[in-house]
Amino acid sequence: MSKWNILGGLCLAASATLLLFQSVGKLIHENYDWKMLSLVDVVKSRYLEWIDRIQMNYVHQTADFIINMPLYQLLFAIGVLFFIFSMFSKGK
Repeated sequence: MSKWNILGGLCLAASATLLLFQSVGKLIHENYDWKMLSLVDVVKSRYLEWIDRIQMNYVHQTADFIINMPLYQLLFAIGVLFFIFSMFSKGK
């Protein structure tokens, strides 16, 4: 088992854990609002200010999309990328 497989599994487990806690919260409280956590909610805004200074519009929009997408989707996508990396690095 390579380090990419381990990282991919951890990212997928974190994604599933976030979804599980959201689902349990909805089951416990009838008026529970589904909260979409994103990197903006987790990381301090001063660490993300550099994105506003990106000059290329396409790169700026892509980076802005990534930091505002739901955290469980981001972790799932990163986990899939790690599994793809592990396919190309067999034996290393």
